[in-house]
Amino acid sequence: MQKKMMEVNTKNPIECCFGAAQLRIPEMLEGYFTGSKMAVISDREVFGYYGEDFVNQFKRKDIPVSVIIVDGNQSAKSVDAVKQVYEGLIDASFHEKDMIVAFGGGGILDISGFAAKTFFGGAPLVQVPTSLLAMVDSVVSPYAYLNFQSYKDRLQVKSDPIYTMIDTQYLRTLPSRYYANGIAEIIRYGLLAAPELLPLLSAEKIEMDTLIEKSIQAKITLLQPKNDSIRDFGREIGAAIEGHFRFLKYSHGEALALSMLSMFPSSDLRELYDRFNLPQKIEGVTKDTLLKRLTKDVLVTKDPVKYGMVKEPGKPFVQESSVEEASEQFNDFLSSICLVGG
Repeated sequence: MQKKMMEVNTKNPIECCFGAAQLRIPEMLEGYFTGSKMAVISDREVFGYYGEDFVNQFKRKDIPVSVIIVDGNQSAKSVDAVKQVYEGLIDASFHEKDMIVAFGGGGILDISGFAAKTFFGGAPLVQVPTSLLAMVDSVVSPYAYLNFQSYKDRLQVKSDPIYTMIDTQYLRTLPSRYYANGIAEIIRYGLLAAPELLPLLSAEKIEMDTLIEKSIQAKITLLQPKNDSIRDFGREIGAAIEGHFRFLKYSHGEALALSMLSMFPSSDLRELYDRFNLPQKIEGVTKDTLLKRLTKDVLVTKDPVKYGMVKEPGKPFVQESSVEEASEQFNDFLSSICLVGG
């Protein structure tokens, strides 16, 4: 069993391990847990694989545990899911000092974070991410997000978990499509802030602990105020793609991959996409349809419109354009990835 504290500048502790999350969470929480019971929020797939052993570690310490199962998919990351958590907490006579444990992918961490921040004005939250995307992105996000209708991450509250354990054993059962979600986000970090990540992804054997640690550090760098204008590189078009299909056809990573390729076409990028089976063309929607959504969501700000671009890995810059020029530029981006035109 490997365990180490992440050497990154986070407000709350993050530990990375292999095998400890199923055995040692109560021990790690000594000094943090002042309530009387816990609620584990998870999804059916993760809990089916790991739930019994995960919960038993608390029972061995005589800590009462309630399990709340919700749908953790992007399409279900909604107010209705949080309502389901509230109902489970009330049924368990939960109070503000009792602890919520988010055990799942990024959707579960968002739903749990939203519920934890708003139930009784704030309950302590522990994160145990089980997907690569959650391990490199969600765990250090300053907010918990919910989608509303077909609009991505429109509802948000501040999220400040007291502790996070990243256990890479969970990646062994992660389907390849969801593994690629995390890879796409790591590629984005490589393009914007940490170009050394890209050769790590190209290596014959990926050193997962190193990859995760460097990715988290890159995410924290991007969260600094000086990077406000470049931080969302790739996310504008990605959000339009996800939202158009109501989060059902393309995953977050697939939509992000398409967006990045449209804005930074590169043979090296295509090679990584081939390795991890990320898409390079979009099907089922015209570029004009996506452009209308972008016009509504992104290109409605005051002149000039500002958006992040990349000259080469590690060298992002801010593009400033008029609304008309930005619309033409995004039209060109979409033309390069859409199989059908207007």
